[in-house]
Amino acid sequence: MDLQSHIREAFELEYKTSLPTVKWHISGRIYPEEVVLHIGYGHSNDLKQNHFYVSTQIKSDQKTTEIIYSLVDILHSILSENLTSNHPIELPRQWKKLTSPPCQFEVYFYYSTENFDLENQADLLLGQDDTSSLVTDTEEPQLEIQEAQINLPNQAIKPYKH
Repeated sequence: MDLQSHIREAFELEYKTSLPTVKWHISGRIYPEEVVLHIGYGHSNDLKQNHFYVSTQIKSDQKTTEIIYSLVDILHSILSENLTSNHPIELPRQWKKLTSPPCQFEVYFYYSTENFDLENQADLLLGQDDTSSLVTDTEEPQLEIQEAQINLPNQAIKPYKH
């Protein structure tokens, strides 16, 4: 089982009673100096979906999988607090440094209600192709950047530079 499936399964099990019918969105990117993780959920017919993003810098001596699991724990805490709170929680709509829950490293967070499925359908109807800015095999890359993906869907997460 890949990491993305493992994380999805963990969230599905954890929230099977409070969110039994939602579709989970799990994605992330690993850059040479940064990890970005996204966990979102929503119902197929809803206009609004809930998406939670975290990002942190990584150093060469840190284990990437441990950082990813720490980020998953942070997202789990934020999501649980959001679901169990008696009053609405203000979630940042732009990247903001997290001050809680406590973490061993700096973590940045933002929240979005974008519906990826509707956005992709709208782009198709309007004839917009989001892949036009991607480097293809026939092009010569200008910068050599190593990047690993964790089975990402078509939408890309743009890295936040701290």
